[in-house]
Amino acid sequence: MRDAGSDSAGSGSPTRGMTPDEAYAALGLAPAAPPKQIRAAYRRLAFEYHPDRNSNDAESLRRFTRIAAAYATLNRKLDLDEIHDEVGLCSRCGQYAALLAGIDRNLYCYRCLTSIFRPPRLPAPPIIVATCGVTIVMLLIGSVMLGLFWMTRGVAYAAAAFACGAAALVSLAVTAVTIGYTIRRRR
Repeated sequence: MRDAGSDSAGSGSPTRGMTPDEAYAALGLAPAAPPKQIRAAYRRLAFEYHPDRNSNDAESLRRFTRIAAAYATLNRKLDLDEIHDEVGLCSRCGQYAALLAGIDRNLYCYRCLTSIFRPPRLPAPPIIVATCGVTIVMLLIGSVMLGLFWMTRGVAYAAAAFACGAAALVSLAVTAVTIGYTIRRRR
């Protein structure tokens, strides 16, 4: 077993999202170790680096914090692997979690998709929803007017159908420009 302080995946902060590979390395285990081995390694290392046993030792406290974060990460991984079909690393925060597809086709955890502190991935911004709704309504009205024109041969219905079609095209253009602006702004 490797030392708890040496990890080949880097020395990231224990408070950020730790990947399962980093967690296995922090506990000195091979990837995909069984739960009993994970628990035994955690208990042994936690006892060795516990702050009560190593008072005023900053390195022991750092290792203990990293070991606790690794154990929590691996427990979460094992739980998620049992429950969900699609699990892995979130494209945004790097947490190991159940994943959902965002509108940009990347996979995100639920927290990143719905977080109010980050740009939302779902649902679409209200302006896009509104312009899409206007387009659909204009197309429906135009279709009804076109049907009335074919039934009555009234020129006024044909003009109304043409106007609704033109308004739908303008609304569709506004939607496309808004989506392009939103995508560029999020990058």
